[in-house]
Amino acid sequence: MGDDTLARLITMPNVIVTSHQAFLTEEALNNIAETTFNNICAFSSDDILENELCYRCGNLDSCKKQRKERCF
Repeated sequence: MGDDTLARLITMPNVIVTSHQAFLTEEALNNIAETTFNNICAFSSDDILENELCYRCGNLDSCKKQRKERCF
């Protein structure tokens, strides 16, 4: 286990660790499926993904503009 804090918590007798499962609702799963489908459609048609994250600079608007100018 890579998380020292979690490892310490698990060893304490007065701590109960439970998983977070809010994503298991029907509404959440439908939203996940719809977002995934829209991402695949946009990616396959070389469109800009609405919820894309920029891992290089964090300024997605700037990256989208630069990419659009390069690609089109």
